[in-house]
This record gives sequence, structure tokens and C-alpha cells, in this order.
Amino acid sequence: MAIDYVQGDPFASPSKIRLIIPSQQRPLHASWLEPKIRKVAVEDVLARAVAKAVRNLQIDIKGSGKSGAIFFDAPKQQVIERTAVQISPDAITVCLSVGLPANGRRINGRQAQRLFSEAIPAILQQSIFAISDEEINQAVVLADQQAAIRDTMKENSWIGFVANGAILPRKSGVNDLPLKDAIHFQSPKSFETEISIPHQCEPLKGMAIPKGVTLIVGGDITVKAHCSMHLKWVSTIM
Repeated sequence: MAIDYVQGDPFASPSKIRLIIPSQQRPLHASWLEPKIRKVAVEDVLARAVAKAVRNLQIDIKGSGKSGAIFFDAPKQQVIERTAVQISPDAITVCLSVGLPANGRRINGRQAQRLFSEAIPAILQQSIFAISDEEINQAVVLADQQAAIRDTMKENSWIGFVANGAILPRKSGVNDLPLKDAIHFQSPKSFETEISIPHQCEPLKGMAIPKGVTLIVGGDITVKAHCSMHLKWVSTIM
């Protein structure tokens, strides 16, 4: 473990630490880390496991202010390169912010010991060491398929692709989870196409969105009808 920043008191910004897990303790297949899109996917799935472990941690550390609080930069819906979990040939590094325990201005050594000997190891045991190779491999497979879709979009000058069966509505404006009981997307036949993707025998069907004017309308029937007429006019003059 490495400590990069130590807070001045229990009410200040939490301390920043790095948990370094040698590759011998949690081996990762070399094929998961090349090309870069695979490595980003593996870091992302590990970060999601760490975020879940932090969220579900049941060990209570007592003290003033932020004592015992553990913070982690949990991923949202997007799979992008982050620094919360980093993979190198030698190790996996997990970055956390922790509130060092204290009572007022007095350090609470017993609670600090629990933080570092119980809480933090429990997070690693329930995430980095608990996640299976199959779960990681599923993330790699998805990354390969996303790369194939993006390559096909570039070759055909598409600006977007929506697979049949996708759930587009989110649970709310501030929640990335899919809306419960939402209608699954089905492409209009005029826009439907197929893409051959790796790790799957059947081609992926969905709607390809070409370059040009794209109109997105809401649920109001009057507005939808008006926009549909306008879209036909736009298509004619393009």
C-alpha cells in the first residue's frame, strides 16, 4: 500500500492511498491487456467490482468527521479509460480515498488498525480476488464486439448504430440503469442492417444512422407527426 496524501484532521479532505496487488497474487491473461481497448475493459470491470465492494462494506469505523469513510471513483454507464484501477505488467493498482479515524484532534489508533487490517482487505477480497476469469473475459469479448461495430461504422460513414433489443430509456435523469419494463428497441426495416461481430455466430442486427440530418422527437403525438412530415421534406432535398 502507498499513501499519497494525509489529511490534516478528520474533517479535512480524506487521505489518498493506492492498493498495489502484485500480478502473482491476481494473475491476468496477457491476451486481456492487448490491444488497449481490452485493457480499458478489464480495468473497468475490476473498478465496478471494487465500487460494489465499497458500497456493500459492513465494517463500521468510528470517529469524528469523515473517520472511517471510504470513497472510490465508481464508473458510470460509459466504459472509458480511468485511473481508479490501473493495470501494469507487474500489478493491479486500486486508488481509494479514506478518512483516517480520529476523535476530534486525537488520532484513534485502534479504529485506524481496523480500517487497514479489516475494512480495506475486505474490499479487495470481495472485488479483485472475488471476480472470476469468466466475468473478466465477458468484458473483453464485449470490447472486441464494440471495436468491430465502430470499425464498421467508420467504413460506412455511419454516425450511430442501435442494436435490436437495446433498452434506450434510463431509470431517471440521474440514474444510468435501464428503465424497468421499457420497450426494447426495434429498427425500422428501411434502416435495418447487419454487422458481423467476433465471438458470435449470428450477425448483429440493428439501425444504422447515416450522416445527414437526424431528427429526435418526444412523446407528443402532434409534435411527432409534424416532425415526421418535416423529416420527409428534408430527405427529399438532401
